[in-house]
Amino acid sequence: MKITKKFKAEIAHRLISSYSKECQNIHGHSYVFEVELECKELNDEGMVLDFKKLKSYIENIFNSWDHSLMLCKDDPFFTYLKNGINENKIPDTKIIVVPFNPTAENMAQYLFNLIEQKIVGLYNYEERIKVTKVIVWETATGKAEYSEER
Repeated sequence: MKITKKFKAEIAHRLISSYSKECQNIHGHSYVFEVELECKELNDEGMVLDFKKLKSYIENIFNSWDHSLMLCKDDPFFTYLKNGINENKIPDTKIIVVPFNPTAENMAQYLFNLIEQKIVGLYNYEERIKVTKVIVWETATGKAEYSEER
């Protein structure tokens, strides 16, 4: 049995490398994230996991990303911004620093691993639940999907 829960976040980013010069500029997307969980046996309530519980476990990830600027830790622009923030030259900015080029594909893999750790941490006594897929919709017509079936 599988369940899927959707989350949303408005995120600006820039890619440190891409074939498209436009993507190397700061720009934003209305991201939609789908998280899929699976189990072999339903719990005593007849569920994989209550949707409200799932939301409470992981929505803070998406809330922390919402209305932020996501940059790779190796992005020269991040170093520039960090120096400006430290010298009080620009106002506080919500910057999410990630260890990867912030593509939809990398976000999907990163989220899969992060959510898997959270779910396993919460349900390590009950190995029946596992994360099976994370989908990152960057636009209404473009998505990246990461699953165990690599």
